[in-house]
Amino acid sequence: MNLGLEWGGNWKTIADYPHFQLPDWGSSTSGIKKLYPNPQAFMKTWTSQERIGWIKDLNGWWYRKKDGTYPFNEWHIINHHWYLFNKDGYACTSWHRWNGSVCDPEDGSGDWYYFEPAPEGPLEGACWHSRENGAQEIWYVDEPDTIWLL
Repeated sequence: MNLGLEWGGNWKTIADYPHFQLPDWGSSTSGIKKLYPNPQAFMKTWTSQERIGWIKDLNGWWYRKKDGTYPFNEWHIINHHWYLFNKDGYACTSWHRWNGSVCDPEDGSGDWYYFEPAPEGPLEGACWHSRENGAQEIWYVDEPDTIWLL
């Protein structure tokens, strides 16, 4: 899909408004004004190459690998913490099931796991575990990242 964009000024007059030619955006700026305080903030999102690593969108956090793919229905260690990515590729938060190959299988099979739900927290989506004394904590793993293994 192509993006048509006309740009100008500071959003004070109609001539200054960016004009998109996409069905999702329409021809007004109301959508991007809700997300960005000014044109400069919006332009910072434009990159000449695809970002690698953690990316947040309206649905949650996902992870783009170096080869451009993203994990789905997979566990990965990232920065010494376990993360589970669901069937759509988003890091799980709160309670989810894992049956050995699928996150949240339709038949309800699998074991329950808890993932840090704090939005915008530094470890959002990190898996919790029980310590030997029964206390719960975010699971720190002293192993290298697995996200880069293909």
